[in-house]
Amino acid sequence: NKIFPNGRLGIFVNRYKANNIAPKTDNGSQILRSRLRVEARLFNPMLFNFFLPIL
Repeated sequence: NKIFPNGRLGIFVNRYKANNIAPKTDNGSQILRSRLRVEARLFNPMLFNFFLPIL
């Protein structure tokens, strides 16, 4: 299930997956991570490649 290349975007996605796997009891980060998960599902790799240099 490797959609992203192993460049800068791959590092970002791996860090995002690690943050999702790590258990956090903070309610604010829980809401933020669920919102990020929905937005990441809506984005396609082209949009990720376009927006990531801005971030």
